Amino acid sequence: MKQSHLIQAYISGMGGVDLLDSLLATIRGKKWYWPLFANAINVATVAAWGIHCKVEQRPLSHLEFQRQVTMFAASRNA
Repeated sequence: MKQSHLIQAYISGMGGVDLLDSLLATIRGKKWYWPLFANAINVATVAAWGIHCKVEQRPLSHLEFQRQVTMFAASRNA
């Protein structure tokens, strides 16, 4: 389906905002600071995945990247 020039300009100027919003998990916590902490971790993970995709020739999917980060963090704390 062809996109109008206006839609193409909008998408190219978004800078990944829609991607970030779609990849962030929705986590609810009972403490007021938990959503802030969880969101900061999620934003950092999405940013790191974006850098990974630009650097690697065969980048991992976002899910696989999150799994790798989680496994690394778990192995460091074991």
